[in-house]
Amino acid sequence: MTLSTFLSGVLPLGKFGAFSDLPAQMLLGLGVALLAFLLIGKKIKEVNVPRWLLPSVAIITFITLFTLSLLKHYAFYSTGYDLGIYDQTLAGYLKGALYSGIVGYPLLGMHVEVVLFLLLPFYALFKGPVILLFFQALALAASVFPLHRFSRKWLGEAESMLLVFSWLFFPTLLYVALFDFHPVALAVPAVMYAVVFLEEKKMGKMLLMLLLATLCKEIFSFLFITFGAYVAAARKKWLLGGGMALFGALWFAAAFYGVSASVYQGPNVFFEGNPYFGNTVGESIVTVLTRPLYTLAFLFQPEKMLYGVLMLLPVAGMALLAPELLWLGASELGLVLLYSPISVQQALYHHSLLIAAIAVLAAAKGIHRLGNWLKGRHFAIAVFVAVMALSSQLVYGPFSVLYCGDAFNPYSQHAKDGRAVLSALPSDAEVMAPNWALPHVSAREFAYTMNGPLGSKGLGFFNSSLPEYILLDNSDAWEDPKRNAGQLTREEMLRILGDTRYGPVNQQGSWVLLKKGAPYVPKLESKLSTEVGCPVVRI
Repeated sequence: MTLSTFLSGVLPLGKFGAFSDLPAQMLLGLGVALLAFLLIGKKIKEVNVPRWLLPSVAIITFITLFTLSLLKHYAFYSTGYDLGIYDQTLAGYLKGALYSGIVGYPLLGMHVEVVLFLLLPFYALFKGPVILLFFQALALAASVFPLHRFSRKWLGEAESMLLVFSWLFFPTLLYVALFDFHPVALAVPAVMYAVVFLEEKKMGKMLLMLLLATLCKEIFSFLFITFGAYVAAARKKWLLGGGMALFGALWFAAAFYGVSASVYQGPNVFFEGNPYFGNTVGESIVTVLTRPLYTLAFLFQPEKMLYGVLMLLPVAGMALLAPELLWLGASELGLVLLYSPISVQQALYHHSLLIAAIAVLAAAKGIHRLGNWLKGRHFAIAVFVAVMALSSQLVYGPFSVLYCGDAFNPYSQHAKDGRAVLSALPSDAEVMAPNWALPHVSAREFAYTMNGPLGSKGLGFFNSSLPEYILLDNSDAWEDPKRNAGQLTREEMLRILGDTRYGPVNQQGSWVLLKKGAPYVPKLESKLSTEVGCPVVRI
């Protein structure tokens, strides 16, 4: 039995289709959840839960997430955007250099992520993407502890464990765990503990957790503003709340206008992606404050409304019953809604992870409040939420929408051929590679991605400084948005294959390694196989 066959049997791969069938499928999930709620009713009020269950769940979660991310990486389904970017950045930090040939400018010019420097000693010991995937899986698995602690303040042990399982079924969490590496995952336990300590009125520990989260990305400094407003309004600690908000604003200003601006003076990628509100932070703030109808017209688009539904379904909408906690994630939600032209897809990406984490915490309080109103049906409501979370995972989780078994099969012929060709590449050589091969060559200064302008202009893009090696793959990955990410078309790849200044030095299956100055081979594409992998899914 192959790994692909095994995964297809264990996981619900491709059984529920994609977003087009989502309404009908979620109605089915809602029906099952309601049936479970009605059958349980008040019959079960408390279930004995062994103390070893929570740590066991955390360990199993870590092993599962880390294993899946490793299998996906070695199956050539990880990407340069973003695993390769972070690998190349950390490799540069080890040499005392700031560079990113993949992005085109130092990563500090886009994000100030201090946590990368804290990871540097571990990266020095285990150089490469694997150590990054390790810490990401570890952080996501560890998030069950603050969630359980918070839930126990409002719910029983059984209900709290059901909410933990609901969190692990949350589609956004698994998408993030499988989509390369992002420091936002490292911030999740800290943000969850910040909410825990806020509820427990341990302000010092809350501030420490928020600081740790802010080290993961400069925009998380806005959490000091939302948490500060809550502290001021709900706890009447006006001085502390105001000081927190001021600290958050100053941290962001220092990072954005100080560090990032000093490293990279080019146009900001976020404002370029959506200039609807302006081209600077100041312009955007003025637009939001002075043109409310204009802002609301952007926010209340159907796709943005659907995004909200996708983020609430895994907790059965219970988070809405604790709006004061949802407020804590208002800054993150605002960034997603304001600077994402198409927000439905954001439910699948790392930008929404902290929103999901706060939503599941708010759900604990929501279950408590609804359970009290329904005169003690907390356990039945928790079951209802867990079934809705599982339904969400089955309907629009990564195994239903994006991935099939081949995405986790490092022993496929395609993956074995890729590693064989890579073995012929010198460890320090300059190389240009497709997006899905970049994380395997990114721990070097001169590693480049392929993009549209390069393909349309041919290798003239590099002028006189041509890359020494070019790695190409004539597989179906070119048609796969989750691997190619619109970097280059197959036609553009064939244009590169036709450049007479390059010749093949190694070729296996659909893979070929070209070297500058090697003998040119005409019509090389006819000698490269076309690998058939997962079905191409466009969402």
